[in-house]
Amino acid sequence: MVKNFNYNLGNVSPSVTLYYNTLQTQNFTRNNCLPGETGGTVSYYVPYGTYTSTINVAAANQLALDDIAANGQNYANINGSCTTGSSFVFDYSLPSFREFNVVFTNVATSQVYSYVLMDSGTISGIPDGTYNVSINETSYTGNYNFYLGSSFDTGVYVQFMSMPIASYIMLYVQENLI
Repeated sequence: MVKNFNYNLGNVSPSVTLYYNTLQTQNFTRNNCLPGETGGTVSYYVPYGTYTSTINVAAANQLALDDIAANGQNYANINGSCTTGSSFVFDYSLPSFREFNVVFTNVATSQVYSYVLMDSGTISGIPDGTYNVSINETSYTGNYNFYLGSSFDTGVYVQFMSMPIASYIMLYVQENLI
Protein backbone atom coordinates (compact mmCIF):
# COMPACT_ATOMS: atom_id res chain seq x y z
CA MET A 1 0.00 0.00 0.00
CA VAL A 2 1.41 3.40 -0.96
CA LYS A 3 0.37 6.82 0.32
CA ASN A 4 1.72 10.12 -0.97
CA PHE A 5 2.07 13.20 1.20
CA ASN A 6 2.60 16.64 -0.32
CA TYR A 7 3.85 19.44 1.90
CA ASN A 8 3.61 23.11 0.94
CA LEU A 9 6.94 24.66 1.87
CA GLY A 10 6.71 27.93 -0.04
CA ASN A 11 8.19 27.54 -3.50
CA VAL A 12 9.46 24.00 -2.71
CA SER A 13 6.96 21.14 -2.88
CA PRO A 14 8.68 17.83 -2.08
CA SER A 15 6.64 14.64 -2.22
CA VAL A 16 7.28 11.81 0.23
CA THR A 17 5.96 8.32 -0.50
CA LEU A 18 5.36 6.13 2.52
CA TYR A 19 5.23 2.35 2.23
CA TYR A 20 3.41 0.36 4.94
CA ASN A 21 4.23 -3.10 6.24
CA THR A 22 1.86 -5.94 5.45
CA LEU A 23 0.58 -8.19 8.25
CA GLN A 24 3.44 -10.23 9.69
CA THR A 25 2.90 -13.11 12.13
CA GLN A 26 4.89 -15.90 13.76
CA ASN A 27 4.08 -18.55 16.34
CA PHE A 28 6.19 -18.83 19.51
CA THR A 29 6.14 -21.49 22.23
CA ARG A 30 6.50 -20.46 25.85
CA ASN A 31 9.89 -21.66 27.07
CA ASN A 32 9.96 -20.56 30.72
CA CYS A 33 7.54 -23.06 32.27
CA LEU A 34 8.38 -25.05 35.37
CA PRO A 35 9.94 -28.52 35.02
CA GLY A 36 7.26 -31.01 33.99
CA GLU A 37 5.09 -28.35 32.37
CA THR A 38 4.57 -27.87 28.65
CA GLY A 39 4.64 -24.41 27.13
CA GLY A 40 1.74 -23.41 24.93
CA THR A 41 2.09 -21.79 21.52
CA VAL A 42 0.87 -18.24 20.84
CA SER A 43 0.80 -16.04 17.74
CA TYR A 44 2.68 -12.77 17.80
CA TYR A 45 1.69 -10.47 14.99
CA VAL A 46 2.44 -7.00 13.72
CA PRO A 47 -0.67 -5.54 12.03
CA TYR A 48 -0.67 -3.88 8.66
CA GLY A 49 0.55 -0.28 8.78
CA THR A 50 2.47 -0.47 12.05
CA TYR A 51 5.76 0.40 10.33
CA THR A 52 6.52 2.68 7.39
CA SER A 53 9.43 3.19 5.06
CA THR A 54 10.25 5.73 2.38
CA ILE A 55 12.19 3.02 0.48
CA ASN A 56 9.68 0.23 -0.26
CA VAL A 57 7.25 -2.29 1.31
CA ALA A 58 10.05 -4.81 1.85
CA ALA A 59 11.87 -2.32 4.09
CA ALA A 60 8.70 -1.70 6.11
CA ASN A 61 8.14 -5.46 6.36
CA GLN A 62 11.70 -5.90 7.60
CA LEU A 63 10.96 -3.49 10.45
CA ALA A 64 7.91 -5.61 11.34
CA LEU A 65 10.00 -8.79 11.21
CA ASP A 66 12.62 -7.14 13.43
CA ASP A 67 9.81 -6.36 15.91
CA ILE A 68 8.76 -10.02 15.86
CA ALA A 69 12.34 -11.20 16.40
CA ALA A 70 12.85 -8.75 19.26
CA ASN A 71 9.51 -9.22 21.05
CA GLY A 72 7.82 -12.49 19.99
CA GLN A 73 9.44 -14.88 22.46
CA ASN A 74 8.97 -12.49 25.38
CA TYR A 75 5.29 -12.15 24.41
CA ALA A 76 4.95 -15.97 24.41
CA ASN A 77 6.66 -16.24 27.81
CA ILE A 78 4.18 -13.74 29.26
CA ASN A 79 0.98 -14.78 27.44
CA GLY A 80 1.53 -18.48 26.66
CA SER A 81 0.12 -21.16 28.89
CA CYS A 82 2.00 -23.72 30.97
CA THR A 83 0.16 -27.01 31.28
CA THR A 84 0.67 -30.30 33.04
CA GLY A 85 -0.83 -33.53 31.91
CA SER A 86 -1.91 -34.28 28.39
CA SER A 87 -2.47 -31.70 25.70
CA PHE A 88 -3.52 -31.82 22.08
CA VAL A 89 -1.86 -30.87 18.83
CA PHE A 90 -3.83 -28.54 16.55
CA ASP A 91 -2.88 -28.60 12.86
CA TYR A 92 -4.42 -26.09 10.48
CA SER A 93 -4.55 -25.45 6.76
CA LEU A 94 -6.06 -22.14 5.65
CA PRO A 95 -6.50 -20.32 2.32
CA SER A 96 -3.30 -18.51 1.34
CA PHE A 97 -2.94 -14.85 2.29
CA ARG A 98 -5.99 -14.94 4.56
CA GLU A 99 -5.86 -14.26 8.30
CA PHE A 100 -8.19 -16.13 10.67
CA ASN A 101 -9.05 -15.75 14.35
CA VAL A 102 -9.37 -19.11 16.09
CA VAL A 103 -10.52 -19.14 19.72
CA PHE A 104 -10.71 -22.26 21.90
CA THR A 105 -12.72 -21.76 25.13
CA ASN A 106 -12.50 -24.61 27.63
CA VAL A 107 -16.07 -25.40 28.71
CA ALA A 108 -15.04 -26.61 32.20
CA THR A 109 -12.51 -23.90 33.12
CA SER A 110 -13.46 -20.98 30.82
CA GLN A 111 -9.74 -20.73 29.90
CA VAL A 112 -9.37 -19.06 26.49
CA TYR A 113 -6.69 -19.88 23.91
CA SER A 114 -6.78 -17.32 21.12
CA TYR A 115 -4.75 -17.33 17.91
CA VAL A 116 -4.41 -15.25 14.76
CA LEU A 117 -3.38 -17.71 12.05
CA MET A 118 -2.33 -17.66 8.41
CA ASP A 119 -1.52 -20.36 5.82
CA SER A 120 -0.78 -23.65 7.61
CA GLY A 121 0.96 -24.79 10.75
CA THR A 122 0.78 -26.50 14.12
CA ILE A 123 -0.14 -25.27 17.59
CA SER A 124 0.59 -27.43 20.64
CA GLY A 125 0.25 -27.26 24.39
CA ILE A 126 -3.52 -26.74 24.69
CA PRO A 127 -4.82 -29.06 27.44
CA ASP A 128 -7.16 -31.88 26.42
CA GLY A 129 -10.77 -31.04 27.20
CA THR A 130 -14.14 -29.96 25.85
CA TYR A 131 -14.06 -26.69 23.94
CA ASN A 132 -16.27 -24.17 22.24
CA VAL A 133 -14.34 -23.17 19.11
CA SER A 134 -15.03 -19.99 17.15
CA ILE A 135 -13.40 -19.24 13.80
CA ASN A 136 -13.60 -16.27 11.46
CA GLU A 137 -11.58 -14.50 8.82
CA THR A 138 -10.34 -11.28 10.44
CA SER A 139 -11.67 -9.07 7.64
CA TYR A 140 -15.07 -10.85 7.49
CA THR A 141 -15.01 -10.66 3.69
CA GLY A 142 -15.37 -14.25 2.55
CA ASN A 143 -17.66 -17.21 2.86
CA TYR A 144 -15.81 -20.39 3.83
CA ASN A 145 -16.23 -24.10 4.43
CA PHE A 146 -14.81 -24.99 7.87
CA TYR A 147 -13.83 -28.56 8.72
CA LEU A 148 -12.79 -29.09 12.35
CA GLY A 149 -12.11 -32.74 13.09
CA SER A 150 -15.20 -34.54 11.82
CA SER A 151 -17.43 -31.44 12.15
CA PHE A 152 -18.37 -29.12 9.31
CA ASP A 153 -19.93 -25.66 9.03
CA THR A 154 -20.02 -22.90 6.43
CA GLY A 155 -20.19 -19.13 6.65
CA VAL A 156 -18.21 -16.04 7.57
CA TYR A 157 -18.10 -16.77 11.33
CA VAL A 158 -18.66 -20.25 12.75
CA GLN A 159 -18.81 -21.82 16.20
CA PHE A 160 -18.36 -25.45 17.08
CA MET A 161 -19.87 -26.04 20.52
CA SER A 162 -18.86 -28.55 23.22
CA MET A 163 -16.25 -30.35 21.15
CA PRO A 164 -14.29 -32.98 23.10
CA ILE A 165 -10.67 -32.64 21.96
CA ALA A 166 -7.88 -34.99 23.00
CA SER A 167 -4.50 -35.67 21.47
CA TYR A 168 -5.05 -34.22 17.96
CA ILE A 169 -7.44 -32.14 15.85
CA MET A 170 -7.19 -30.69 12.34
CA LEU A 171 -8.78 -27.50 10.98
CA TYR A 172 -9.16 -27.22 7.23
CA VAL A 173 -10.71 -24.10 5.69
CA GLN A 174 -11.54 -23.57 2.03
CA GLU A 175 -13.20 -20.71 0.22
CA ASN A 176 -16.85 -21.36 -0.58
CA LEU A 177 -17.07 -20.31 -4.22
CA ILE A 178 -20.80 -20.99 -4.58
